[in-house]
Amino acid sequence: NSFGIISTLDETPEEIVLSFDADQGKYIKTLPLHHSQEILVDDDAEFRIKLTLVPTFDFEREILSLGNRVKIISPESFKNSMKAEVVEMLINFN
Repeated sequence: NSFGIISTLDETPEEIVLSFDADQGKYIKTLPLHHSQEILVDDDAEFRIKLTLVPTFDFEREILSLGNRVKIISPESFKNSMKAEVVEMLINFN
């Protein structure tokens, strides 16, 4: 249930749903983000997956590295956490 090198032994994994455009989806299909990756939608408009993991710092960095090519669908808590991170980034660029 881990992503990266951070230990998650005492933490409960979450179901995280991510959406990508079809082009980015081809890459994510070829090189899955995590072994739990399950494809929910795969068509000309969207590639949507579900992951079951603990959203570690390493996972957050991976999601941020995808920029505007990824949308966090759920859970709301993870989406809000990442929004807060992006707001802090914007402040640093002003």
